[in-house]
Formats: sequence, C-alpha cells, structure tokens
Amino acid sequence: MTAADKALEQLDLLIGEYDRLKARSRYEDLSDLKPEAPKLTTRLEAALDRLTSPGSVYAKSVDSVRARAWHLKLPELRAIADALRDDIAAGWLTPVVELAHADTYAGYLEMAAGLNEQGYKDPAAVIAGTSLEVHMKALATKHGISVQLPSGATKKTDGVNADLKAAGVYNGLDAKQVTAWLAIRNAAAHGNYGDYDEAAVKAMIEGVGNFTDKYPA
Repeated sequence: MTAADKALEQLDLLIGEYDRLKARSRYEDLSDLKPEAPKLTTRLEAALDRLTSPGSVYAKSVDSVRARAWHLKLPELRAIADALRDDIAAGWLTPVVELAHADTYAGYLEMAAGLNEQGYKDPAAVIAGTSLEVHMKALATKHGISVQLPSGATKKTDGVNADLKAAGVYNGLDAKQVTAWLAIRNAAAHGNYGDYDEAAVKAMIEGVGNFTDKYPA
C-alpha cells in the first residue's frame, strides 16, 4: 500500500462514518448523536491536522472552524476531508510527497531497528542519525529556512536544529531531544561506542520515528 493509499484509507473511513451517522440523525448537524458525533469530530480534526501541511488551504480551513462547537464544525470538517480526499486521489496534493518521505524514513529506521536487535548498535545509530539529519534539512527547506551558510557551505545539523526551533517549527524540548539524538549519532560515527548502549539506540530509533511523523517534511 502506498502512502497516498494509506491517506485515502483513513479519510474514506472517517467520511464513511460521518455518512452512516448522518443517516441515523434527525438533524443536519448530528447534534442528537452523542457521544459518537463529538468523537468523530475529534477524529476528523486530528486526521486533517495529520495529513495536511501547516499553512496549506486545508490547514487554514480547519483553523477557521477549530474554535466552534463540535456540532457546528463537524459538517465543515467533513467537507474539508472530502475535498482533501479528492485531491489526494487525483495526485494533486503536496502532503502525499510528505507521506512518501515518511515511508522512506520509516524504511531506514526499520533497517536500523533490525541491526540494533541483532547486536549491531553502532551502524544502527549511524543510520538512524543520518535519517534524522536528512529529514531535518527537508523540514527546513519546507519552512523556507536555508540549509546553507552565507559562505555557501552546508549548515551543520545543530545549526539547522537551532533555526527550526527559532522559527517555531518545534519547541525547545524537541530541539533538546534532537541534540541528544545527534550526540549518539556523532559518537557512533567517531568510534566512541562506549558513550551509548543498545537501549539508547532503540529509544533513539523510536523517538526519531515519532519526530518525523509529528513534523512531516
């Protein structure tokens, strides 16, 4: 199943659930169906946040109704989800590229996890760290942050991390965690194998996976 197929599957499930609830409801806003309809509102909102880029038309549409009562925003969220679904199916939407990137990163992280489980923590740490570095540069590019210094040289990943934090792409806690992961990666790359263990690499792999999901590039 491709990344686009996964996105379509999620949207089809939620749109189908909305249609089933609407068929049972006495009102257009489904306000008589509790707790199913409020729950679906939350799930639709979460899916749209997950599948769209900050600043996109879809994200802005969600933001415009976010503060409304659930029964007022549910029909709007359904309409946004329907439009998003059609554009993904037509191959017109950038977030599909983001999901494809996510699939790529997941593949490398699965490789790293397999190596770590087999006792090869050092190459696992390098692979996971490299995956993180590539993702961060893509994330910076997505948000209009240069990955080059004025001299034309490529910024170090620590500098990209600082720039992403300063731009509000993620918070200080996330930035500190990225620094910790990069420290493990650098230790592995420079032969300082005693600075970390398999448990630290396992936690790094899982953390990097969650980070790339939370901040798609």
